[in-house]
Formats: sequence, C-alpha cells, structure tokens
Amino acid sequence: MQNTHPAPLAGEKKKSHPALRILAAAGALLIIALILLIYNAFCGNFISGMYYKGMVDRYIASTYPDREYSVSDYQYNFKDGSYWFDITDPNSRDGCFSAYYSDYDGRVVDTYENVVNFTNTVNRLEDGFRSEVEPIIDQYLDTKEHIKDGDFVAGEFGYATCRIDEGFYAPEPDTAYLRDKLYLDMPLDAKNMPLPTKIYLNLRGTKEEAFRREREIALAIQKSGYRIDYYDFTTDDLVGDNNIAYEMIPAGVFFAADSTDEFADYLVHYYSNPDLAPSTTHATFSTQATTAADNH
Repeated sequence: MQNTHPAPLAGEKKKSHPALRILAAAGALLIIALILLIYNAFCGNFISGMYYKGMVDRYIASTYPDREYSVSDYQYNFKDGSYWFDITDPNSRDGCFSAYYSDYDGRVVDTYENVVNFTNTVNRLEDGFRSEVEPIIDQYLDTKEHIKDGDFVAGEFGYATCRIDEGFYAPEPDTAYLRDKLYLDMPLDAKNMPLPTKIYLNLRGTKEEAFRREREIALAIQKSGYRIDYYDFTTDDLVGDNNIAYEMIPAGVFFAADSTDEFADYLVHYYSNPDLAPSTTHATFSTQATTAADNH
C-alpha cells in the first residue's frame, strides 16, 4: 500500500503537540515561581524593601532633621521577616546605627541608643585594641582549631581574647561613667586606653602550666607597651579534671604572685570582705596594685 503522507521537506521541523507545549510552559513557570519563593524567603522582595525604605526615610528625616543621615538599601532578616536599614553619618564613624519597621510595634524602631550610650565607640576601640594585642597572645598559645592525626581538635590551649571595660558585669552601659571617659569618634590609642583593660584566657592544662603561660604572655604584652589592668583565666586541670577560674585579678596582684594559690587567697579575702574588693562594675586602673583594695 502506498504511503499517502508526504515526506517532510528538508529543513522542515516537526510540530510539537500543543499539550506538550502547555506542560513545558507550566513547568517552566512553576520552576520560576519556586525560585522566586525561595529567594523571597531568604532575601525578601524588592517591592516590600522599597516600601519599608520609604517609611524609614520619612522617619529619619522627621526624627533627626538636623542630621545628614543617609539610608542604605534594605537588608532582609529571614529569621523574623524584617527589613533592616543602615543609617550612616558621613561626619561620624560612631554616629551610625540601624532602623527597621516593627510590625509588632507598628512603627519604625532604631538603634540610636548605641550612639548616645557609647556602645559604638566602645566596640570600635575594643576591636582596635584586640587587633593589636591578640597577635602577641597568639605567639605563645596555640588557640586555633585544626586537624591533628586526621581529627578535628581545638587549639592546644583553648581560647584567648582581650577586652576593655564598659562596666564589667553591668547589664547595661553606664552612660554617665562612659561620658566621663569617652567621646564620639575619639582616636584609638591602644597603648593608652581610656577604659580599664582585661585579658581572658581559657587554658587547657594544669594550673601550674596555665600560670606559667599566663605570666609569659603578660610580660610580653607589658614589654610591647600595652597596659592590661585585669586578668581573668580559667584552667582545665587535666590531672584532676577540675576547672579552676580566677576573675578580675588586678595586674599588680598578678605580677606579685608566685602561684595561682595566691590568686585564690586574694579572691577569698575580698569575697569575705566585699567592701574592700575592687569594683566589678567599674574597674579601677591598677596596673601596679597601688590602691588599698588591691593589697591584702
């Protein structure tokens, strides 16, 4: 029987079935919608971002009319679905803060308190101080996590850091205390910090080894010209499996001691005489233990 269907001409494409085209288009749209849904969940959406930016723009202009603040593009917080904006002051590093629209409060909320209570200033100075002092510590301690014999392990001597005091153990910054010592955008002088300084080390080993390492580090920092007012450290006595913690040890007491037992005596003495103890709210500058509270 002769074939009645003509053979397709050269170069002529076969026509796809309409249903297949519809299914392909629907699948493509579904994939695009899924991608947009995932993007929106983690990055927010442009329309909402611009809407909230307009609200924040108006809030900043009306609340701080005498400032030259600029509002950044939105940053989406996928954890709570909020749109955050950085508020920058071209004339002040410490004068920057953030703002967002709170659905709960029904208004724009900002973090300007970080400017007036000197949180920004303290954080900037502390970061600068830490960046200069921690390299000295790292010369004496293996604090970095690494691979050893195919296993992921912590550093040989745990963790080390340093900080400055905005009121040790105080739940909120004491603005009056800080105002007496700081001003916005004050330059960093890491060797003459305006607030008391402290080093904290969490050391793994016996208390004797920890004390030797701590003294070695302290002398190196002192030789480099940096002032440390207080020392905190915790030892993990691997022999007795006991954790031993020493907090707020003034530098004068630290350098005068021959062992950690003297730190324990010092702490017991002042725990039993709290009126004589150095302030844990506003540490005094006591590099040589010159105050009565630092001696026993």
